[in-house]
Amino acid sequence: MLLILIVVGVLLAVFVIRPGIVGYGVYQQVESSNLSVQEYAQNVQQLTRDLEVAKTNLSSYSAFTGALLTQVSDVSDELTECKVENERSKYDLEEAQKLAVSKDGEISELKSEMDKEINDQVTEKTSALEEDKNTCQNSLQSKEKEVGEVQAKYDMLVKNMVKL
Repeated sequence: MLLILIVVGVLLAVFVIRPGIVGYGVYQQVESSNLSVQEYAQNVQQLTRDLEVAKTNLSSYSAFTGALLTQVSDVSDELTECKVENERSKYDLEEAQKLAVSKDGEISELKSEMDKEINDQVTEKTSALEEDKNTCQNSLQSKEKEVGEVQAKYDMLVKNMVKL
């Protein structure tokens, strides 16, 4: 029974006494504000409308902010992808530059080898041509000597023929 009285007392306090205290507090505020109850009610209604407008604005701002956050997230993802692609491109560029340097070295080496080979062939051909030239000159001198001897014999023959 005591429990029922305590429960009834608590319910009475919550549903009757508390609203009375709150109402009395509001009445005291109205009295201290030098406004009539009607003006105070109008102010409360205006504040309620302002609160609704503020809630509507907050809802709009919240939706707008959500859209902006989505866009920022998308742009952030795109930026991350661009950064990754940029790093890949830098790596590819470095690899291409290393390869170019390597190929330049190979080209220089091959060019040196080809220049040496060409010089060796030129030297070899020059030597062969010099030998052929010397052979031809010796042959020419020999033939000129023979021609000189034959000419001398011919001149002798003509001279002998003229004497006769």
